[in-house]
Amino acid sequence: NRSYENRPELPRGVTAVAVTLTVLSPTGSGSLVAWARGTRRPATVNVGFTRNSAAADLAVVPVSRTGWIDLYNDSRGTVQVVADVTGYYTAGSAGQPGSYRPVRASRVVACCR
Repeated sequence: NRSYENRPELPRGVTAVAVTLTVLSPTGSGSLVAWARGTRRPATVNVGFTRNSAAADLAVVPVSRTGWIDLYNDSRGTVQVVADVTGYYTAGSAGQPGSYRPVRASRVVACCR
């Protein structure tokens, strides 16, 4: 189960977000994976965590065409996730490179089983 609050609006053409993923109150040890909604979940772990210990890491996560990411908690317990979006990347073209745009941190809170 996932619930989101305060999802930031992203402009068209965004291909990935820079996001600090923080795991709080894990009831079991495990890892958190983030990826573009509608694509296959990667094997790459974004944040590893142990029971009852907070953990965080910065990740660059591809987004869906509509700007969404999915989160997966592989532990047998529950976690609270805070995602602080700090910037985004846009796609380039043959004559123009893509770019990174920092933004005022926008906090998204999710609860995952």
